[in-house]
Amino acid sequence: MVRFVGSFIFFFLLFYYFIQIYEGITSPGGYYSHFLDHYCNFINWYRKLLLEAAHIIVNFMGYPNEVMGKYHLKLNDNISIQLVYSCLGFGLISVWFAFLLSYPSAWKKKIYWALIGFVIISILNIIRIAALAIIVTKVKLEAISMHHTIFNVVIYIFIILMILFYTKEKKNKVSLSK
Repeated sequence: MVRFVGSFIFFFLLFYYFIQIYEGITSPGGYYSHFLDHYCNFINWYRKLLLEAAHIIVNFMGYPNEVMGKYHLKLNDNISIQLVYSCLGFGLISVWFAFLLSYPSAWKKKIYWALIGFVIISILNIIRIAALAIIVTKVKLEAISMHHTIFNVVIYIFIILMILFYTKEKKNKVSLSK
């Protein structure tokens, strides 16, 4: 148990701070890397994926909108949603990946579940962004203050459920061998 907790903390901090450092390196100013920013900026690629997918959903729901630049989903009446770093969910993804690397199981299973968790977290984030865009359009609010907290709680519930599914098979095998 101590090994698992230590490993989990190590991998979480590794992922979490690597992504924050990478965000800093790929943002102009400070220790900026033009090459990484223009050719290897997975953070901006992921942001673009989230924005474009939310744009499609919001359009499908009948609300005109467009992706503006790297950070904004612009709606009618000059309302826009800004997708900053904290909106991307990398901390939540880091928790999931840290759990997978810390929990003893086969690498094939870890990779499979890493993809499942990443896709689920991403889809839920896209739904959140699209729903926020529609809500802001309907009620004309420029900011919904609790959406980050609600999103984090929902994602942590999904992470707990994924952990239960991930560990269930192993527990059944252990109990059958007793």
